Amino acid sequence: QSTGIDQDFKQIVLMHTDESSREHHLTIQLDSKTPTFACDLPQELDIANDLTWSCQEVLKTFREVVSQYQALWDALDEIDSTCWVIEPEPFTRGAVHRRIVVKRGCVPDCNARSLPTYHLAEMPVFR
Repeated sequence: QSTGIDQDFKQIVLMHTDESSREHHLTIQLDSKTPTFACDLPQELDIANDLTWSCQEVLKTFREVVSQYQALWDALDEIDSTCWVIEPEPFTRGAVHRRIVVKRGCVPDCNARSLPTYHLAEMPVFR
């Protein structure tokens, strides 16, 4: 469904609500001969830059890509709701990295594309 078209008709924002009721926005810029696409996904949206596509085709492609990330976003939502997440700031759906506080001085970096890495954060010692 469409969420907005600017007055100059140079930007269209399409919105899709996924299976878990998360909203995803796709912005189409029509400033030049070749439209540009921006969205909050872990990957760039690969849409052919020719004049044969329609908004329906673009939204269909966007929905297909969004559906591929459902399991990832479910896992990240669980981390976000149960842990003290200090990064990313600001939060975006495109960010698959989480930095959480486990206890004072221990901050693991979690990346959904790899195994977690752990390091001790530099913490000032107050006496």
